[in-house]
Amino acid sequence: MKKIILIGGVVIVLAVAGGAYYFLTQLNAIVERQIEKIGSQITGTKVSVSSVDIKLREGSGAINGLVIANPSGYRSDYAFRMDKILLDIDPKSVLKDPIVIDEILIDSPIAISEFTEAAKSNILEIKNNATSGKKKKIEPSSSKDSKDGKQIRLRIKKLTIKGVTIELDTEALGGKKETETLPAIYKTNLGGQRGATPEKIGEEIIIALTTKIAQAALEKQADKYKEKLKEKAEKEVKKLFDSVLDKD
Repeated sequence: MKKIILIGGVVIVLAVAGGAYYFLTQLNAIVERQIEKIGSQITGTKVSVSSVDIKLREGSGAINGLVIANPSGYRSDYAFRMDKILLDIDPKSVLKDPIVIDEILIDSPIAISEFTEAAKSNILEIKNNATSGKKKKIEPSSSKDSKDGKQIRLRIKKLTIKGVTIELDTEALGGKKETETLPAIYKTNLGGQRGATPEKIGEEIIIALTTKIAQAALEKQADKYKEKLKEKAEKEVKKLFDSVLDKD
């Protein structure tokens, strides 16, 4: 009986070790796959990543070439481009729950804020998709992409998004292309002490970013294009200005 218990214990240890080994050796591929899958679900558009490079010994990581495509009906090449996202990871937490990331730094992302003739905005569409994601069930991470078959939970101590460049395109409304830089965006303690799923963390980041960009774009254009927008789509414009700018 003791021998059977010992053998059983060894099998369990090997199984756990095997799962941990797979998770660690495939970490870059897992992270890339999950960003593209979950990001696409949240935004309602295609999200792609060029590469992921996580160095656990150094407690660092980088997500390279993250691009969020436009919803259908827009002519610009993309809605967002983030050439490099830097991660400051607590390596001791990687096999624990939650995984702790001390800081995520998104440096100098580019957003193309485009308005159509019907006064629709690509950034607001993505924001609305992310917001509605809170009400719909987003497909969770598969056991293949999780730790020991359990869903991954994250805690982000600090999120910094700085140097956001907005390329504002109102040509469809008779305007022109303009460029503006946003003040830095900071958020802390995403996921709380217990952590949250990557889906919930992703929603929070996307909503924070798109809200700031939509506000900046509409505030800049409020006086210049309000009458033009009203001519194009009265109801749509009222919704844009009232909800995003919090105007009566």
